[in-house]
Amino acid sequence: MGSGDYIDIPERTSADDNSSTDFNQAEANDKDRPIGITIRGVAQVGSNQISFRLPWDGTIINIEFKSGDTPTGADLQSDFNKNGTSIFTNQSNRPIITAGNNTGTSGIPDIADGIEGDIYSIDIDQVGSGVPGGNELYWTIYIRRTG
Repeated sequence: MGSGDYIDIPERTSADDNSSTDFNQAEANDKDRPIGITIRGVAQVGSNQISFRLPWDGTIINIEFKSGDTPTGADLQSDFNKNGTSIFTNQSNRPIITAGNNTGTSGIPDIADGIEGDIYSIDIDQVGSGVPGGNELYWTIYIRRTG
């Protein structure tokens, strides 16, 4: 993806729809909607690794982060930006996979509210110093729909 490109996440109205939006535990509440984002390949430090457009108004509840390869030697750290600004002013709340693990969960973002059309981008701020992590990086963003 080039700079300025983003993924349009389609609206999904039921678990039977065939779209790229994931549904799992959030199906229990019609207002909670997860969005799944995947990057394939070895994790590399860099900003704007991938971007997406928020398809509805909502509040981010939390973000789960998974890596196919377990990072070693240092944590695998990511950050989310809304329209170019980090949503985690408290950096310790960012989605982080600690070295030796392949999953992590964010704390509550400091800037949690978004409106339809906001552009979110994902940065990789740090990779493992031995094995960087990656092979497939996957974020699940849990959003409580407000609109």
